[in-house]
Amino acid sequence: MSAKGNDNSSRPLATVAPDLQTRSSVNVREFQRLRACGEALRLRKRDLLNSDTEHNQAYTADLALYNDALAKATAERDALAAAGK
Repeated sequence: MSAKGNDNSSRPLATVAPDLQTRSSVNVREFQRLRACGEALRLRKRDLLNSDTEHNQAYTADLALYNDALAKATAERDALAAAGK
């Protein structure tokens, strides 16, 4: 006997898009996280010596990741503002 009607393994899973309120709260939390990261980066930069090339390179890489995350969060915030109109 086959349980043909109960086999859902070949069907793709449905993805549910989060509503605007959920996306907005996630975006607010992301900006809070980025604010803390930005402050930590600022303090790190303040304490770096120009001659410490290894740590300066690590800082530059972390700053690039921060800027990418900030750009994504800003784009999401702008998309949410446009969708809320």
